[in-house]
Amino acid sequence: MKNIALAFSGGGFRAAAFSLGTLSYLNQLQPPGWDKPLLNNVKFIGSTSGGSMTNIAYSIGVFQGDEFSVTYKALLAAMEGETLIARVFEILKAKQPWEGRDTKSRNLINAFSIAYDEKFGAQTFKNLYEPGEGIVPHLEEVCINSTEFTNGVSFRFQSQQAGISNGLVGNYYIYFKDLKVAGDLKLGDLMACSSCFSGGFEPFIFPDDFVHAGLSRQGLLDAIIYESNPFTITDTDKELLSNETFKDIKERFGLMDGGVADNQAIDSVFKANDRRKGTGKEFDLVVLTDVGSYFVDGYTLPMEKKRWYNAFTVQQVINMIKLAALSFVIIAVFAAIRGWHEWMKFVFIPLAVLAISYIGGVIFLALQKKQAFKTKSTWLVVMFNYIDYFLTIRVSRLKQMVTSRLKSVFLLADDLYLKQIRRLYYNMIYADKDLGPMTISNAIYDLSNAKLSPKTDEKLAKTIDAPVKELNAKPVIQELEQRLKDIAEKARSMPTTLWFDPFQQDELAGIVATGQFTTCYNLLKYYLKQPALSTEEAALVVQLTRDWKAFNDDPYILYKKLT
Repeated sequence: MKNIALAFSGGGFRAAAFSLGTLSYLNQLQPPGWDKPLLNNVKFIGSTSGGSMTNIAYSIGVFQGDEFSVTYKALLAAMEGETLIARVFEILKAKQPWEGRDTKSRNLINAFSIAYDEKFGAQTFKNLYEPGEGIVPHLEEVCINSTEFTNGVSFRFQSQQAGISNGLVGNYYIYFKDLKVAGDLKLGDLMACSSCFSGGFEPFIFPDDFVHAGLSRQGLLDAIIYESNPFTITDTDKELLSNETFKDIKERFGLMDGGVADNQAIDSVFKANDRRKGTGKEFDLVVLTDVGSYFVDGYTLPMEKKRWYNAFTVQQVINMIKLAALSFVIIAVFAAIRGWHEWMKFVFIPLAVLAISYIGGVIFLALQKKQAFKTKSTWLVVMFNYIDYFLTIRVSRLKQMVTSRLKSVFLLADDLYLKQIRRLYYNMIYADKDLGPMTISNAIYDLSNAKLSPKTDEKLAKTIDAPVKELNAKPVIQELEQRLKDIAEKARSMPTTLWFDPFQQDELAGIVATGQFTTCYNLLKYYLKQPALSTEEAALVVQLTRDWKAFNDDPYILYKKLT
């Protein structure tokens, strides 16, 4: 445990708060005889999305020599209530924050990047690997994960400390050749790249959205290597919503949530450990701090509802719109010949809207049909060939067909897809002969109602070394007060957001506390399962045991102490 790696998952403020709980417990975990807390043995932190907020804030503090309590309280304040989201909308409305950022699109994700920039004190990427004078940081590597949307793979902002074999800032296809320019990237922008999840935000665009007073657009373009992925399809004639203006600069690309490719930052741990092999600095403990889960909300089929308007077929609805369009024409002619009458104003505008919609729809479909046959788009060609079928079905049936498909797509993209990737990465790390035996999964649901109560392996009591024979493993693990379990359940159930609304005011404390006592539990469980313990590890187990009992007496004991 001299070279510890931490990985912080995505998951909004829930991930940021749970990760902060993990850090705060590791910071106070200092058994008698130790000259420093266990947190000082952490050499690597990789993160995604919400976890990157804690990673960046903590790493800034480490490299400028701040006390942990300073970072801890600043992060708590940043996550309190709706502070961040309120500032974001102030930025969107104001002019001043956008001055000097002419190439930044005035959109939601860039408003967040400016707000993050304020929170991080306008610091740049090099502040995560160039320590202040006289400061010797315990962190050796920091990695902030994003996903680039040209090749569909992770894009890693990996710190570049001197004397360390560092990974690329980017990936094998797109990366920075000029690391000085990479060091000038704003941390607020990196945080935005790591957290702009699809559907909620726009992609963060290189180079336009990275430009600031100290970094030019051309400088960014000159600093990047942009290699074509040989597996990328070059035929873009059928690209959805294609934009030729965007393509004028081939080096321009979009970055989005790191969780798309690796929401647990596990692959970053693998790559960092591979770079360390043969140096004597290989990781000897990996803690995966995760607010995701393998639980899936089962699919339920949307059913047809009996409503009088659902009895009509699509064709009948179209016929009604046709009739409305005809009525509009008749009224318009009547008004032109006989003059305007007061009663006309009640029907003229609605009929005009329906008439314009109908005519526009007819023209649009005609153009689409022509384009479909011109480009040989097989889906559109078949749709137009069989469109008569859809005209004969009831509105309720069409609605059910659309909603059931949309629901399955959302379940696939938002749940099943990400959880399958999660399983693959967890399977990979636990199957790895080097990292598997030293990996601890530290998940927010471990002590919640969603998981069975922790069970005791009675063999544990027989495998403890002499220094800790006083411990009885059975009651240590079985102790789990219902109050602690309820707090963990509430933390697990919180949705992924970037705020704590008035109905969630007490949840920030609960999530941080869950991070603290869950980390204690999982470390204790890990060491009790070891066949033998060193003197140092035995002392750690004694302290973990005392802390676990204290958490059962008061789950908020450490939170209250630090706050």
